[in-house]
Amino acid sequence: MIIEPLKYVFLGSHKDVDGFFAKAQSEGFIEFIGSPRKKRELPKELQDILFAMKILKKRPIDEQIETEPPILPHSIAKRIIHAYEIVETLNEKKRLLRTEIARVKVFGDFSLSDLDFIQTEGRRVFQFFSLKSSKAKDVNLPKELIHVGSEYDLDYFISI
Repeated sequence: MIIEPLKYVFLGSHKDVDGFFAKAQSEGFIEFIGSPRKKRELPKELQDILFAMKILKKRPIDEQIETEPPILPHSIAKRIIHAYEIVETLNEKKRLLRTEIARVKVFGDFSLSDLDFIQTEGRRVFQFFSLKSSKAKDVNLPKELIHVGSEYDLDYFISI
């Protein structure tokens, strides 16, 4: 009679896995069969858990909290991945905002509400422009443009 063996996948850091294998080998009741090093398509739940572990590797270790009832590993992994995606999205927005702030810094510090007040009460329209410095020399610019300054190979203008 052939008995189908039970198969398990062990996950963890190399240090923990190596320690587990050493202890299991010393007991002598488990046989480890090495698998060929082919990339296999893992189930989505396992991919999520592995990705969550990869994310957490970069974080400092905090004190562990026991929960009642215990939270399933896949649900924890999904929450970690979701939080990671939110942080990445916010970091990208932050990077874009810093780039935009650096780009318009030459125009100075002014209040948009003051600018809106001047536009409505003074019946004037403000427009802000930037142009590569190399192109600004080649182009015949209208005299209505007021040169504000130059920075990062750009010339900045305002028109009222």
